[in-house]
Amino acid sequence: GEMSGTCPFCGGTMARRSAGDHDPIPEVVIPFVLTKEDAQERLDRWLQLHPNDRCSNAVRQNRGKLEAVFLPYRLVKGPMTCSVKRIGASRTFTCGAFVNGSAVNASKDMPNDVLDAMEPYDWNEARAFDWGYLSGGQKARFPDVTEDELQKRTAMELSEACRPMVEKALM
Repeated sequence: GEMSGTCPFCGGTMARRSAGDHDPIPEVVIPFVLTKEDAQERLDRWLQLHPNDRCSNAVRQNRGKLEAVFLPYRLVKGPMTCSVKRIGASRTFTCGAFVNGSAVNASKDMPNDVLDAMEPYDWNEARAFDWGYLSGGQKARFPDVTEDELQKRTAMELSEACRPMVEKALM
């Protein structure tokens, strides 16, 4: 599921020059801005704040293996509508909004709550994807969730993002 790897003969970094029809290629990438030391410090702070989180034991055990990996997301941008009801009421309300760059996790190995802790991303730093990002040893993952799962995740992310506005409007 990765776009790059290490040559088993010379140990050099290999990045795929192209992909098959089934491999979704990213349109944009947000370059890393943290050094490994900065990331390690943030990880340590997160571990202190979440000592009993369901992921913290695994993170603590693998702390020394920290590496930068570009993760796959789907960027959602455009108009959306939803239907809502007040509890105990029969009337349905239609709400509309414009989504301006909501990132939806497209990796089945990473729990959404962990990834949410890394957001928001600075979309002003987004750059067109180029295979050269991977030639320096950076790793990147292909999206590995089904389209159905990604649609469910998108609906859940957008509903959670819009919930406070809808609740306020219906009070």
